[in-house]
Amino acid sequence: MVVPSECYENCSMVILEAMALGKPIIGSDIGGIPEQIDDGKTGFLFEMGNAEQLAERMTQLGKNASMGENMGKAARQKLEDVYSLSAHCEQLLEIYNGVMK
Repeated sequence: MVVPSECYENCSMVILEAMALGKPIIGSDIGGIPEQIDDGKTGFLFEMGNAEQLAERMTQLGKNASMGENMGKAARQKLEDVYSLSAHCEQLLEIYNGVMK
């Protein structure tokens, strides 16, 4: 999945959807996108507007299917660990419990 956004997105739904499908993501390094993509692990980041760097990242993934598969699996795992409903509820409970002490 390529997310060449030039907007300061907070939490990109398209990235979450790609993660849910176990796809590696190539995204621009702007807004909240770098928080969602672990560069070199769940996908790649590139400098916003840098078409040459984007092309390099796309070529790198295109030439190495196993890298893409491993990144996709890591992306799915990150979705489950960080962005799932259960992870969200656990984080909220930790905040609430901390405030109630």
